[in-house]
Amino acid sequence: MEKLYDKARISVLLQKLLERRALLTIQLDNHPIPFSSAVIEVNREGDFFVIDELKPEIGDALLRQNPTFHIVGHLDGVFMRLASTVHEFGMDNDIPFYKLPIPKEVDYHQRRQAVRIKLSAANPLTVTFTDKSGKKYKGEIENLSIGGLRARFRQDLPYHLETGMKLSCSFLIPPDRTEKINSNFVIRSIKHENDTYKSAFLGGQFLFLAVEKQIERKLQRAIMTLQRASRQKEAS
Repeated sequence: MEKLYDKARISVLLQKLLERRALLTIQLDNHPIPFSSAVIEVNREGDFFVIDELKPEIGDALLRQNPTFHIVGHLDGVFMRLASTVHEFGMDNDIPFYKLPIPKEVDYHQRRQAVRIKLSAANPLTVTFTDKSGKKYKGEIENLSIGGLRARFRQDLPYHLETGMKLSCSFLIPPDRTEKINSNFVIRSIKHENDTYKSAFLGGQFLFLAVEKQIERKLQRAIMTLQRASRQKEAS
């Protein structure tokens, strides 16, 4: 982890978050539940940027009570975290937005490309996704990395599931499967399939692992164990 102090470089990172419509994690001070938002404007001349309304919507009222918070963002293997305070609250068509100063410093870390492990269909690992209504979708993990997973489903997935949607995700940690991971998850790709002889797929990334170090370490150890087992199998 390093700190960035170059405002021009920080502005470029914010601009990339805007262009990619990257999902942000908003951590309000003294509030345990994370919220989500996105950058909707970067103004280098005015030395400010703007983020969209917080989801869930209760975040707006909490932010007005205490306008200081942290932003966590992920972009192409880059993790960034910054502290901010709302300088101006605004409304556009009854939708809140928040004007923030371009930060003077940002915690910045660029990860190596995550190792992605393919899991055997002969020994399937079940993953359960749950949407905000409580509806559950059970699939089998096809491949797994520290950043996310791809799962296949024997039945087609409902069409209201779409990229950018957040779900909760749980599965037993391989290879011994004695502990469970529960994480928030955002859909990055989805493939529907009406043919009963083919599988539907859903892929995406874990959210908040950067601030849930215990979960991340467990998952990292599991992936390293699977990677060693795969290498041993190839060498035998």
